Amino acid sequence: EPNRGTVRLTTASGEVLNLSSETTSDVLKVDGAKIVKDQGTLIYEKAPEKPQSEQSGYNKIEVPKGAEYRLVLSDGTRIWLNSDTRLSYPTNFEKNVREVEIHGEAYFEVSHDTRKPFIVRTGELTVTVLGTEFNMQAYASEDQISTTLVKGSVNVEVKNKIGKIYKWELKPSEKAVCDIDEGKVLITKVNTIYETAWMEGKLMFKNMPLPQVLKRLSYFYNVKF
Repeated sequence: EPNRGTVRLTTASGEVLNLSSETTSDVLKVDGAKIVKDQGTLIYEKAPEKPQSEQSGYNKIEVPKGAEYRLVLSDGTRIWLNSDTRLSYPTNFEKNVREVEIHGEAYFEVSHDTRKPFIVRTGELTVTVLGTEFNMQAYASEDQISTTLVKGSVNVEVKNKIGKIYKWELKPSEKAVCDIDEGKVLITKVNTIYETAWMEGKLMFKNMPLPQVLKRLSYFYNVKF
């Protein structure tokens, strides 16, 4: 059984809340947004849209090694957060774009909205979607970022060291692995079950080098090898 740590939420004002604590209220008011904490899931209530206003302040959720958490953003997008993951996002999307930033691994089930593309940023890689399901892995300790498409379509954009931008469009069951140092992307066909098994508390490996297997075990069980 993994060694579960403390899941923390940092608000735009700098307040830090312990989401793992039983004493933390199940209904929170954070940066003007109403949030419900329900059995390992944080749910943001959709606020009335104000087209001319600036985007809300950013919240940051941090999931330690050995833990997992779920999040429902104000637009209805559902996100499963894996161990050792940080996600920054606004309490409410009020402009013509939905944008978040991730370090770690997460599965996104993006609410469809043709007026507001959903953008996920991590380092020099950007994924843009309208409504789709995909898994992204972008741990700071690794030199690769991977995006696996389960449903719909996504555009992957990466900037290399000299600032040149490359773009690809993924199809379902395709995985894009970006070499951060080289700025190159390798696209392969995969069985998405292996990429998303962690959402059910499982780890599945096939033809994965041992060092990578040990890293995944380290994140999942919060141990060092």
